[in-house]
Amino acid sequence: TGKITYINVSPKRIVHFEYNAAGNEVWISGWLEGAIYIYDDKTLKLIKKITGDWVKTPTGKFNVTNTSKDIY
Repeated sequence: TGKITYINVSPKRIVHFEYNAAGNEVWISGWLEGAIYIYDDKTLKLIKKITGDWVKTPTGKFNVTNTSKDIY
């Protein structure tokens, strides 16, 4: 069995998470903040927070590899 670790991403709605193609990053949708958070899979530290006028209620597939191969 594995250990469950929680990370405090945002006090607002988090609706989607997905690994990158390499499996070393977790991309998380901050839906009400209009942000995408990227976390390191091993350390659970925030790598980057993507924001901008073009990021509105981010949901769906971030990983082009998964999307192109229809992996859910």
